[in-house]
Amino acid sequence: MNDISFQVYKRAAKVHRRQNLVMSPMNLVSSLSMLLLGARGSTADALSRYLKAEEFIKFNPHLLLKNITEKVLQLNSIGHECAFVNNIFVEEPESKMYDLQFYSRVVNFFYNSEVSQIIPNEIGNKARDLANENVRKQTKGAVKNFLKPEASLRVLGPISLVSSAYFQGKWITDVSEDDLFDMNFIRFPSAERRLIRTVGINKKMNLNAGYSEELDATVTEFYAYLINNM
Repeated sequence: MNDISFQVYKRAAKVHRRQNLVMSPMNLVSSLSMLLLGARGSTADALSRYLKAEEFIKFNPHLLLKNITEKVLQLNSIGHECAFVNNIFVEEPESKMYDLQFYSRVVNFFYNSEVSQIIPNEIGNKARDLANENVRKQTKGAVKNFLKPEASLRVLGPISLVSSAYFQGKWITDVSEDDLFDMNFIRFPSAERRLIRTVGINKKMNLNAGYSEELDATVTEFYAYLINNM
């Protein structure tokens, strides 16, 4: 699943080379996996190929993503603020053979996400309000307005997916003056390159990392305290 994240990032960085780019691999993978749950035919084949779903033989990848998300969201219980929100907006299918209610229940179970039918004139506001509501709920009210009222979301039929990610952590140790340094932040409002002076934080610590041949996965230590200091 990591491969698709790198592919999308490289492509997006090439297309938007004169703009700032922030991407959440977790949201990307979970969003595509949500679509895979409801996809059929050639669409399902393409999504399965990109996500390499056929390689997950011994465990359910959707259940794996569910467990990872739930574990990370536990950070909200110890002072951190984080949220992973996905909302799918679809046109009402003409054929009754497609059951949106069943699909909605499945994605809600695995990804705590919602499926809503599109009302063209109100869909932009509804997408923004749903994102704010879910981020506020996951952060236990700490983040009240993730997207501001003037934020405009381009949501089009027959299907659109709005994915939101938020994380604000707290250091285990206090930040001192020695940890701060001046740096330049690159801003691309146009073709002209501009540097903005700002303050950065430099923390040094040892992180464990390793590669598992059996799992064909690289593992890096996430340096944050969860429940019970685990």
